[in-house]
Amino acid sequence: GQSIGQKSVYEQTYLITDSTRRIQWRITNETREIAGYECRRANALVLDSIYVVAFYTDQIPVSGGPESFTGLPGMILGVALPYENTTYFATKVDDRPVTAKELEAPKKGKAVNYRELRAELEASLKDWGEYAQPIFKAMML
Repeated sequence: GQSIGQKSVYEQTYLITDSTRRIQWRITNETREIAGYECRRANALVLDSIYVVAFYTDQIPVSGGPESFTGLPGMILGVALPYENTTYFATKVDDRPVTAKELEAPKKGKAVNYRELRAELEASLKDWGEYAQPIFKAMML
């Protein structure tokens, strides 16, 4: 499939259109409750080196989650990037109708794909040395 997203990097807004990232998840037997849902753990590597721990529930039968994390047999309610000190965990889930307007893809921003975004970020952060890595990784997720 195709994904469309919007990211702001300092003063520049990007409209990213690309194929949906394929993540090779390894589903485990570990479970935990998040926002009232029983969730199962899955692990993966993204961008060749970022270790990801996700918790998804099949009680919400939609393959989706925060940022560009998707590809599990249910909604991802928790994501941890332990070596990046980053977490996303749902605290509440509202079961309500969604309007067509809420589902509209963003339209504003400089049109790029992930390869072009990566090249632009590398060029703009090249003088930052080691300080560029955390910013670069966060923008590419």
